[in-house]
Amino acid sequence: MGRDKALLPFEGVPLAHRLAERVLRAAGSAALVGRRLYATLGWPIIEDLFPGRGPLAGIHSVLQQSAAEWNLVVACDLPFLSIGFLRFLLRAATETSAQGTQLVVPVSSRGYELAAVVRRDCLPAAEAAMAGGDYRLSGFYARVRRREIAPAQWRRFDPRGLLFQNVNTPEELQKAIGRARRSDE
Repeated sequence: MGRDKALLPFEGVPLAHRLAERVLRAAGSAALVGRRLYATLGWPIIEDLFPGRGPLAGIHSVLQQSAAEWNLVVACDLPFLSIGFLRFLLRAATETSAQGTQLVVPVSSRGYELAAVVRRDCLPAAEAAMAGGDYRLSGFYARVRRREIAPAQWRRFDPRGLLFQNVNTPEELQKAIGRARRSDE
Protein backbone atom coordinates (compact mmCIF):
# COMPACT_ATOMS: atom_id res chain seq x y z
CA MET A 1 0.00 0.00 0.00
CA GLY A 2 2.94 2.30 0.62
CA ARG A 3 1.55 3.69 3.89
CA ASP A 4 -0.13 2.56 7.09
CA LYS A 5 -3.44 0.91 6.15
CA ALA A 6 -4.90 1.53 9.59
CA LEU A 7 -4.87 5.27 8.93
CA LEU A 8 -6.29 5.21 5.40
CA PRO A 9 -9.53 7.17 5.08
CA PHE A 10 -12.67 5.16 4.37
CA GLU A 11 -16.04 6.89 4.35
CA GLY A 12 -14.62 9.82 6.30
CA VAL A 13 -12.76 7.91 9.03
CA PRO A 14 -9.53 5.90 9.19
CA LEU A 15 -9.98 2.18 8.52
CA ALA A 16 -8.86 1.27 12.06
CA HIS A 17 -11.47 3.61 13.54
CA ARG A 18 -14.19 2.11 11.34
CA LEU A 19 -13.35 -1.42 12.50
CA ALA A 20 -12.94 -0.40 16.16
CA GLU A 21 -16.45 1.10 16.11
CA ARG A 22 -17.84 -2.16 14.76
CA VAL A 23 -15.98 -4.23 17.35
CA LEU A 24 -17.23 -1.89 20.09
CA ARG A 25 -20.83 -2.33 18.97
CA ALA A 26 -20.44 -6.12 18.73
CA ALA A 27 -18.33 -6.80 21.83
CA GLY A 28 -18.87 -3.84 24.15
CA SER A 29 -15.24 -2.68 24.13
CA ALA A 30 -12.48 -2.15 21.59
CA ALA A 31 -8.80 -1.32 21.43
CA LEU A 32 -6.29 -0.93 18.64
CA VAL A 33 -3.14 -3.04 18.47
CA GLY A 34 -0.09 -1.26 17.23
CA ARG A 35 1.87 1.91 17.52
CA ARG A 36 1.25 4.70 20.01
CA LEU A 37 0.48 6.91 17.01
CA TYR A 38 -2.92 5.20 16.87
CA ALA A 39 -3.87 6.87 20.15
CA THR A 40 -4.71 9.94 18.05
CA LEU A 41 -7.72 7.94 16.81
CA GLY A 42 -9.22 8.05 20.30
CA TRP A 43 -9.11 4.33 21.16
CA PRO A 44 -7.17 2.51 23.86
CA ILE A 45 -3.93 1.07 22.51
CA ILE A 46 -2.47 -2.38 23.04
CA GLU A 47 1.17 -1.96 22.22
CA ASP A 48 2.46 -4.39 19.61
CA LEU A 49 5.25 -6.21 21.43
CA PHE A 50 6.75 -7.49 18.15
CA PRO A 51 6.12 -4.75 15.56
CA GLY A 52 6.49 -5.74 11.95
CA ARG A 53 6.05 -9.47 12.59
CA GLY A 54 2.51 -9.71 11.27
CA PRO A 55 -0.92 -10.60 12.59
CA LEU A 56 0.22 -13.36 14.96
CA ALA A 57 2.40 -10.83 16.77
CA GLY A 58 -0.70 -8.65 17.19
CA ILE A 59 -2.72 -11.56 18.55
CA HIS A 60 0.13 -12.41 20.92
CA SER A 61 0.17 -8.81 22.16
CA VAL A 62 -3.59 -8.88 22.75
CA LEU A 63 -3.40 -12.14 24.70
CA GLN A 64 -0.44 -10.85 26.72
CA GLN A 65 -2.12 -7.58 27.69
CA SER A 66 -5.88 -8.21 27.73
CA ALA A 67 -7.76 -9.22 30.85
CA ALA A 68 -10.68 -10.62 28.84
CA GLU A 69 -11.15 -14.39 28.56
CA TRP A 70 -12.26 -14.06 24.91
CA ASN A 71 -10.83 -11.48 22.51
CA LEU A 72 -12.34 -10.54 19.17
CA VAL A 73 -9.42 -9.81 16.86
CA VAL A 74 -9.94 -8.37 13.38
CA ALA A 75 -7.67 -6.99 10.69
CA CYS A 76 -7.97 -3.26 10.14
CA ASP A 77 -8.16 -3.70 6.37
CA LEU A 78 -11.52 -5.53 6.25
CA PRO A 79 -13.92 -2.58 5.86
CA PHE A 80 -17.01 -4.71 5.18
CA LEU A 81 -17.02 -6.80 8.37
CA SER A 82 -20.50 -6.42 9.77
CA ILE A 83 -21.56 -6.02 13.37
CA GLY A 84 -23.97 -8.93 12.94
CA PHE A 85 -21.18 -11.20 11.77
CA LEU A 86 -18.90 -10.16 14.64
CA ARG A 87 -21.69 -10.88 17.13
CA PHE A 88 -22.17 -14.28 15.47
CA LEU A 89 -18.46 -15.07 16.01
CA LEU A 90 -18.69 -14.07 19.67
CA ARG A 91 -21.78 -16.25 20.20
CA ALA A 92 -20.04 -19.18 18.51
CA ALA A 93 -17.10 -18.78 20.88
CA THR A 94 -19.17 -18.72 24.05
CA GLU A 95 -21.38 -21.60 22.84
CA THR A 96 -18.37 -23.85 22.24
CA SER A 97 -16.32 -22.73 25.23
CA ALA A 98 -17.53 -25.64 27.37
CA GLN A 99 -16.22 -28.01 24.70
CA GLY A 100 -12.70 -26.65 25.15
CA THR A 101 -12.65 -24.49 22.04
CA GLN A 102 -9.90 -21.88 22.21
CA LEU A 103 -10.37 -20.14 18.90
CA VAL A 104 -13.25 -19.48 16.50
CA VAL A 105 -12.18 -18.50 13.01
CA PRO A 106 -13.94 -18.24 9.64
CA VAL A 107 -12.52 -20.11 6.68
CA SER A 108 -12.95 -19.02 3.07
CA SER A 109 -11.57 -20.27 -0.23
CA ARG A 110 -8.41 -18.28 0.63
CA GLY A 111 -7.97 -20.07 3.96
CA TYR A 112 -8.32 -18.56 7.42
CA GLU A 113 -9.62 -15.01 7.61
CA LEU A 114 -8.34 -12.54 10.19
CA ALA A 115 -11.56 -12.05 12.08
CA ALA A 116 -11.35 -14.44 14.99
CA VAL A 117 -12.31 -14.87 18.61
CA VAL A 118 -9.32 -16.05 20.61
CA ARG A 119 -9.41 -17.32 24.18
CA ARG A 120 -6.76 -16.03 26.52
CA ASP A 121 -5.41 -19.52 27.22
CA CYS A 122 -4.03 -19.54 23.65
CA LEU A 123 -1.14 -17.39 24.90
CA PRO A 124 1.30 -20.30 25.38
CA ALA A 125 0.65 -21.48 21.81
CA ALA A 126 1.19 -17.94 20.49
CA GLU A 127 4.39 -17.62 22.52
CA ALA A 128 5.66 -21.00 21.26
CA ALA A 129 4.98 -20.05 17.65
CA MET A 130 6.67 -16.66 18.07
CA ALA A 131 9.68 -18.20 19.83
CA GLY A 132 10.02 -20.74 17.03
CA GLY A 133 9.93 -18.02 14.38
CA ASP A 134 6.69 -19.34 12.90
CA TYR A 135 4.66 -16.17 12.43
CA ARG A 136 2.03 -17.78 10.20
CA LEU A 137 -1.52 -17.72 11.54
CA SER A 138 -2.07 -21.24 10.20
CA GLY A 139 0.85 -22.49 12.31
CA PHE A 140 -0.63 -20.90 15.43
CA TYR A 141 -4.14 -22.13 14.64
CA ALA A 142 -2.80 -25.69 14.30
CA ARG A 143 -1.56 -25.49 17.92
CA VAL A 144 -4.96 -24.69 19.48
CA ARG A 145 -8.40 -26.27 19.69
CA ARG A 146 -10.37 -24.34 17.13
CA ARG A 147 -13.81 -24.16 15.65
CA GLU A 148 -13.73 -23.29 11.98
CA ILE A 149 -16.68 -21.34 10.64
CA ALA A 150 -17.37 -22.64 7.13
CA PRO A 151 -18.74 -20.48 4.31
CA ALA A 152 -22.16 -22.10 4.68
CA GLN A 153 -22.29 -20.61 8.19
CA TRP A 154 -21.10 -17.08 7.42
CA ARG A 155 -22.53 -16.43 3.94
CA ARG A 156 -25.81 -15.14 5.39
CA PHE A 157 -23.80 -12.16 6.68
CA ASP A 158 -22.30 -11.57 3.24
CA PRO A 159 -25.03 -11.07 0.61
CA ARG A 160 -22.73 -8.99 -1.62
CA GLY A 161 -19.62 -11.16 -1.26
CA LEU A 162 -17.61 -8.43 0.47
CA LEU A 163 -17.29 -9.60 4.08
CA PHE A 164 -13.61 -10.55 3.77
CA GLN A 165 -12.71 -8.09 1.00
CA ASN A 166 -9.47 -6.54 2.20
CA VAL A 167 -7.58 -3.54 0.89
CA ASN A 168 -3.90 -4.13 0.14
CA THR A 169 -3.38 -1.72 -2.76
CA PRO A 170 -4.56 1.79 -3.61
CA GLU A 171 -6.68 0.26 -6.38
CA GLU A 172 -8.39 -2.16 -3.96
CA LEU A 173 -9.07 0.74 -1.60
CA GLN A 174 -10.72 2.78 -4.37
CA LYS A 175 -12.85 -0.20 -5.44
CA ALA A 176 -13.93 -0.77 -1.84
CA ILE A 177 -14.85 2.90 -1.40
CA GLY A 178 -16.91 2.70 -4.60
CA ARG A 179 -18.68 -0.43 -3.39
CA ALA A 180 -19.46 1.22 -0.05
CA ARG A 181 -20.94 4.26 -1.83
CA ARG A 182 -23.11 2.06 -4.06
CA SER A 183 -24.44 0.19 -1.03
CA ASP A 184 -25.47 3.49 0.57
CA GLU A 185 -27.52 4.55 -2.47
